[in-house]
Amino acid sequence: MPGQGPSLAQGAMQGASTGSLISPGVGSLVGAGIGAIGSAVESNQRKKAAERAEARPERRRLTAALDIFKERRRKKERTLATLSQAVADWARTFR
Repeated sequence: MPGQGPSLAQGAMQGASTGSLISPGVGSLVGAGIGAIGSAVESNQRKKAAERAEARPERRRLTAALDIFKERRRKKERTLATLSQAVADWARTFR
């Protein structure tokens, strides 16, 4: 897929070629290992980023639902406060 990092094999090959430039033989083995590990780490990071991106819409919907709930609660509290004030004002008229 476009935009994806190198596969495990591609990372190993790139690491091996770089390692063989530095020290042929042993460098190829070490470079292949480092390249494979680097590719695996990058793949894991991309996978986690994709999972987080998929979870965002759910979080937005949940946040919106909680905001609606909070707004309803605030409206009820304001209504109750207004009603309480009206009752208190009404009770003062009898004093």
